[in-house]
Amino acid sequence: MAILSVFILIGIILIGIMLSAKVYTLKREKSIIGMEVPRGIVNGNTALLYFKSNYCRMCRAQDSLIEQIRDKVRVIEIDVYKNPELTRLMRVFATPTIIAVKNGRVINARVGVQNLNTLNSLIRELKELNKQEVEQ
Repeated sequence: MAILSVFILIGIILIGIMLSAKVYTLKREKSIIGMEVPRGIVNGNTALLYFKSNYCRMCRAQDSLIEQIRDKVRVIEIDVYKNPELTRLMRVFATPTIIAVKNGRVINARVGVQNLNTLNSLIRELKELNKQEVEQ
């Protein structure tokens, strides 16, 4: 009985840690929305900034999905080790991180491996903003 109680307690602690990490990630993603991207990074209207590392296994998994969307949107790959200053400025603390940019401003951000549906929804969001801009 005591062993079962210990396992239950450990399980509750682990769930609490995982939930707090997820909430922190969501707050951080939202904190950069509206932030300006440094000039010279995005030359054009819209793009996805893809922060990655060659040493990151999850980034390698994300690479194949990024290749599938390259014909739909401009993707700018940024190696976090080769560009530490930009990584810090954009508040990227984990890889992979994907940041949707429109007119030099952050529209949306995602941390971790994103599935194809999520990537397509980011692209749709950028295209909707383009349509609204044309209509005005």
